Amino acid sequence: MNFYISKIEISSNEEIASIVEFRSGLNIITGPSNTGKSLIYKCIDFCLGAKKNPLHEYMAMRYTHITLYIVADDKELSISRHIDSTDIQVTSNIPNIDSGVYN
Repeated sequence: MNFYISKIEISSNEEIASIVEFRSGLNIITGPSNTGKSLIYKCIDFCLGAKKNPLHEYMAMRYTHITLYIVADDKELSISRHIDSTDIQVTSNIPNIDSGVYN
């Protein structure tokens, strides 16, 4: 199975605040210091089960959710997590990967 991260979204209850899109293959994230490069990695890690909320420094901006989108053999899987929860919502149309809430 070939897969890649296609997109990560950081959102509030009202709107999507930020989107970073990726392509199949090598993706290189560059930019000046303190512009969010490490935050992208921390958000991916959080969606995959890390305990530390990567957005704690940005709470004034009212971010509430992080959603990670993965494409595998032209099918999509999303992993969404509220920043104050250990529950991870998986939505999948990939065979053998069940949708549901995981903890």
